[in-house]
Amino acid sequence: MSSSSKPWLPICHWGPSGGWLSQRQRIMILSFSSSTNPRRGFSAVTNPALGSDQRAAESGVAVLVSTHYMDEAEQADRLVVMSRGRVAAAGSLDEVIGERSVVEVRAERWVDAFAALDHDGRLPTLSCTNVRVIGESSTSVTAELDGAGVTAAVRSVPATLDETMVVKDK
Repeated sequence: MSSSSKPWLPICHWGPSGGWLSQRQRIMILSFSSSTNPRRGFSAVTNPALGSDQRAAESGVAVLVSTHYMDEAEQADRLVVMSRGRVAAAGSLDEVIGERSVVEVRAERWVDAFAALDHDGRLPTLSCTNVRVIGESSTSVTAELDGAGVTAAVRSVPATLDETMVVKDK
């Protein structure tokens, strides 16, 4: 087979921040994992190697970033979130989260609020000293806390990307 009849294959090399770069530089593929990039972050400020990649993106090169960290994913213009080998969500951050909300609980003793809510398949999480409950109504959370004798302020707040993905993955 002559070289002119071979299918075109891009010549690639390993880029400065751990991704493959083609000579034509129409796309960069970056993969961040705890083993190769231990929590440096998806930011030119916290991860200087990304500065050149961000400049490339600004010049029209598509940059595909693979990460397990939702806080890093939130910085992307568009998301494709995979779960169990399938696309769980796609779009901008606002499109993926949509109108989802969680219940935020502020109690003097967060440990009591967490203990009162941590049963029967409920999904409480802790954000600083606030308990956040995924997939429940404020009314049901308030009733559960009242039944346990826990005094707390309860309100509905916008969900994070992490919380959205927990609901989508159920």
